[in-house]
Amino acid sequence: MTSKLMLQIAMGVLGVIPIVTALPEIYRGLPASFIAAGDENAGRDSDYRYWAAIWVAMGAGLYLLLPRIESETLMSRTIMGGIIFGGLSRLFGAVQRKYPLKGRLRGALFIELVIIPALVVWQSLVASGK
Repeated sequence: MTSKLMLQIAMGVLGVIPIVTALPEIYRGLPASFIAAGDENAGRDSDYRYWAAIWVAMGAGLYLLLPRIESETLMSRTIMGGIIFGGLSRLFGAVQRKYPLKGRLRGALFIELVIIPALVVWQSLVASGK
């Protein structure tokens, strides 16, 4: 199995996560416990669904890169850079609000701040033919 094929498989598996997790969030919106009647809460729900759609688009973007992964360095870095930046934002919020880093939050941070940067390096190696 070539390094390119293994990278395509890894990115394909990871690309499923944003799509599978965010599509239901677009449909459901914020949990009822987070919202009440009023314009401010309608805006929060709207923002929540919007960011879920961005998350779906990032997953779909990873899939669009798969056939030409060795020649799509700029686009892969753009998409994966967005995911890394999101992870840094998530970590900042967790530290600022003193959220415990466990469960789903820990898993998301691990993917966004460890796995995705490793994929950036791996893609660079595949692109350079190494």
